[in-house]
This record gives sequence, structure tokens and C-alpha cells, in this order.
Amino acid sequence: HLRISIPVLISAIIPQRFFLSINALIKTNKLNPDAQVAPQASTDLEVFIYLKESGPESLGHVDISFQGKIYSGRGSKGNDQGTDRGNDGPSSGDGVLVVSDRETFLKHALKSEDKTIISYGLTLNESQKAMLQKRIDAMMERAYTWRPDAQLVAEGETAGEAKDYASRVWNATHAHMYKFANGKFKTYFVFSTNCVLLADELLHCKELDLIPIGGIVPPGTYLEFLNTEYLRPGGMVVERTIYKRTRGKG
Repeated sequence: HLRISIPVLISAIIPQRFFLSINALIKTNKLNPDAQVAPQASTDLEVFIYLKESGPESLGHVDISFQGKIYSGRGSKGNDQGTDRGNDGPSSGDGVLVVSDRETFLKHALKSEDKTIISYGLTLNESQKAMLQKRIDAMMERAYTWRPDAQLVAEGETAGEAKDYASRVWNATHAHMYKFANGKFKTYFVFSTNCVLLADELLHCKELDLIPIGGIVPPGTYLEFLNTEYLRPGGMVVERTIYKRTRGKG
């Protein structure tokens, strides 16, 4: 397999470039993004790119959805280090895997976190579906349950108000969250063991024959590849949907 890698500094600006381009097209009425999340996927596999104008997620974030579930890799740091648990910023910390209902998770990201979401849809054959499920199951065998602050409060194990990212997601979705005792997902760092590594773990293998990028890459590399595949006749990406909250709607 060919493994493409755009230089990190160039790739880091791609998500923000896409975000600004989307906003410019909306202002000139050349693009009308969806303000409501589709209740279910129309393709077998979706790869999501999340965009924001500024802050940590101006670098982009990558999740995948399969069989109605979102698999999202995040980083966490304790509040005593001055950062939110579950924050996907340019920092290091424990790796956290969020497994959530697709529609509920996307609605929260779109409406409450005010993110622009690009969904790239891919069609899988039966062999690819079985292989992807096998890789997901193998990853889950290495994970153990982790509860964010909001869940601990709800279950009466601690008191207070939890406003960190993981708690906001749990309050909105009641997603299941996990950590890893060992291996490459145990720790998180935006320029190495980042959200793309989780997508790469699940999607990059010879049997799936899907994504020819892998290794230590930022989200911009995935965004560039998926968009190119969507625009290329006969490319593996068969559908692209842009979700963006419309002010005063949704």
C-alpha cells in the first residue's frame, strides 16, 4: 500500500482553509449545508472531519461511524493540570475512546459544540464489513471502562458541576467511554497518537483496501485525501455531506 504523508505544517492549515472556504461559499449562497443530522447513514462507513475557526479543533478532528456507532479518539488530562478531561487540544494525556450513538453524538457536536462537520461516505462489501467489525472488536478487547466527571456526579460518587468536554458529551449522549491499559492508545498527543491514529488502526489494512494513508499524520492529511477521492471520478468516497449549524435554526 502507498502511504501518503503531507508535511505536518502544511497539513495543519488544511482544516482551517476548508472551514474558511465553506463559510465563504455559504455567504455567497453557493453552498447550503445541512443544519439537521441525517437519522442514519446512507453508506456503510462514514469518516467525519470536525472543523472550527479557532482553538484546538482548528487543526481538525477525525471520527468514524460504522453500524450506527461513532468511534471517537480523544485525549484527557486531569483538571489539576488546568485542562479539561476529554479535551481534544494540542496537548498530551491519557487516550480516551468514546463510543456513542451516531445521530445523538453528531447532533451534540453540531448544535452544542458549534462544529462544522464534513461526512465522507464509503460503501463496503460484505468481506470489508466483516473485517472492519473484527478490527473494532480487537480494539475493544484492549479497552476498559472509564467514567467522566458528569457520570460520576450522576451516579452519586462525587459532587459538583462538570463542564469539561467528556462530561458535556456524556450528558448529551450517555456515550460509553474507555481507556487503554497499554499500547499505542494509552497516551494521546496531537502530533503523534492523535485521533487519526484510531481511524488508521481501524481502516488501514490490506484486507480492507480503503485508506492508503497511515502512521503519524494530522487530520488535515485525511481531509485532503478524502476530499480528493470524493472529487475524483470513480473514487472510493461516494458521498459527501456538510453539516453546519444555521444561526436561528436547528
